Amino acid sequence: MQFALPGEWRKADLDDPAALAALTGLLPDEQQGSTPWLESIRAAGAQTLLLSIRATPPSAIVFIWPPEEADGDPSVEGLRRRLGLEGEVITHHDGYATLRQHQTAESSPVDVVTYALAHPDSGRVLVVRCMAFDGRFEEFKIEDFDLAASDLAWEEL
Repeated sequence: MQFALPGEWRKADLDDPAALAALTGLLPDEQQGSTPWLESIRAAGAQTLLLSIRATPPSAIVFIWPPEEADGDPSVEGLRRRLGLEGEVITHHDGYATLRQHQTAESSPVDVVTYALAHPDSGRVLVVRCMAFDGRFEEFKIEDFDLAASDLAWEEL
């Protein structure tokens, strides 16, 4: 899998407690340690965490392989039905069904942009969740994420 973003990002595998603790220790105080968002992404099948601490606002990206979505309908409609997402369709360079859902809440300091992609051959789903802590993503950041998601691909083995 390839994923390229501008700026400085640090990576940790979620099964490496030492690397994860070092990385999450760089987050704002209220987001450090074993937080509900970290536990929820682990439970959903997340394997990799990227953090951009120097960004304004500090941001995280997680890659989630939902175990129950290893195969199925690879169409946009199938992706919507399988995940219950009503997001916007993003045009993908290699024909992967790709949706983006942007969730903001006045009561929460966290801004969330979720991408869901289905492999056109197997239907395997990848969910990429982008989170901004203590602020909202500017429109140009979401456009950067759209570009990255529209080029994200993986080989089924």
